[in-house]
Amino acid sequence: MAVDWMATLKEAGLLVRNTEADTRKLLASETLSVEHAVRLLDAVSEMSEDFDEILYELEADEGADEELIQAALAIEALWSELSLACLNKVRILRGMPPITISMTGSDEDGEEP
Repeated sequence: MAVDWMATLKEAGLLVRNTEADTRKLLASETLSVEHAVRLLDAVSEMSEDFDEILYELEADEGADEELIQAALAIEALWSELSLACLNKVRILRGMPPITISMTGSDEDGEEP
């Protein structure tokens, strides 16, 4: 049975946008504890990994339109951004500096990714 990639990506886009809104609110909370930040990171990471499976299947579909693949890559980028934001909140709450991604391929700590 063929996958309706358009419907799949619309649903995935809605999920990531809703998750982004909720995640940004939680990350901005002054009362967010390290424990809750870790749970949020775990949840966002799990949803991101679930989407990675969808992207893998889409890319493997020889009949998939390039525009759909580009849309999926944009959704993947948003999941990555949310995961990094959550990770950085955990780091900050633990007294560590946030990780910044640069175009040179190293993070703020000077470590290679």
